[in-house]
Amino acid sequence: MASFWDSYKEFWSERFSFLSNYSNAIQRDRPLHPWTDSDVDQFIALDPVHGPAVMILSLYLSVYM
Repeated sequence: MASFWDSYKEFWSERFSFLSNYSNAIQRDRPLHPWTDSDVDQFIALDPVHGPAVMILSLYLSVYM
């Protein structure tokens, strides 16, 4: 008979099975390189949806940090 813990793990592993799609991004051999200011500026220029929010955040961080 399976213990409570085994059934609990099975229950949640079924619900979070989509995370296996992201395992190559989460469990990396080498970490990603940090973004430079030019990388951020390029992202702001290229992304019409999230670019303005990143621009406001980067301005906020440059003033208050």
